[in-house]
Amino acid sequence: MDDPRKNAEGYHDPTPYEAEKHIQAQIRGKRARVAGNYFEAMISGTCDYYRSKGLAEIKKTPEPMKPLGPKNRKGQFLACYTKQAQPDYGGTLKGGRSIYFEAKHTDDERIEFGRLTKEQRDDLEHHHKLGAIAFVLVSMGMTECFRVPWPVWRDMASIYGRKYMTRDELQAYKVPVVAGFVKFLDKLPPEVVTVKDLTEEELVQRLAAYENTGCEPGEIAEAVKNAAKEAETRTAATMAECIAGAFKDVKEKVERDPMAFFKGDAQ
Repeated sequence: MDDPRKNAEGYHDPTPYEAEKHIQAQIRGKRARVAGNYFEAMISGTCDYYRSKGLAEIKKTPEPMKPLGPKNRKGQFLACYTKQAQPDYGGTLKGGRSIYFEAKHTDDERIEFGRLTKEQRDDLEHHHKLGAIAFVLVSMGMTECFRVPWPVWRDMASIYGRKYMTRDELQAYKVPVVAGFVKFLDKLPPEVVTVKDLTEEELVQRLAAYENTGCEPGEIAEAVKNAAKEAETRTAATMAECIAGAFKDVKEKVERDPMAFFKGDAQ
């Protein structure tokens, strides 16, 4: 088999090989941008449909930019993005429940956990804990779309044993794609869409639980379980620290007043 990094005479010449790789990378990048823009257009069209039906008010979050110079005669100016922590889309469902989600497209047969930055993950977690519907909307090859609940994406490594999900594993979260619309609110259970009216006692319990633990009441048991597992790994180190501290106290007492220590009168 011919080595693409050598020329016709057999001499090492990586220039054509590297140039081809560069061109292929450019083609893949352009294809991904086009697909991503089309996916966003599908979502925006769906949001318009939900708005027209009075079902939801959901908008794409504008990316915050900082101007780097004055406008030119055409009104154009140079700017840079200042942060990427906000979810791609956010809004409110009929009934008052808020909704936030990230939209990610891939042409591969799997979606990587790392497609979300730490800032994006932290922001979705924050909205989730406050009671919002949070998820990641995934497009695969523009043929199938999946609404992955935020807790599933967040715990991907522990659920699947790795930091990616395959197309087969995503099937449980598939949502319909009809005539260019992504029906990402399809099959949401009524208790998710409707905001429950809490009694005063339930509201106090919920606020107290979140203030003290950072968890909803129903999440506390799992949080305690996870904390217990983490504690097991720290037990030996903690015991060693306690023993070392005890030895240090004894050593200081002996050095301070040896006779009093052995008589049992040391303070």
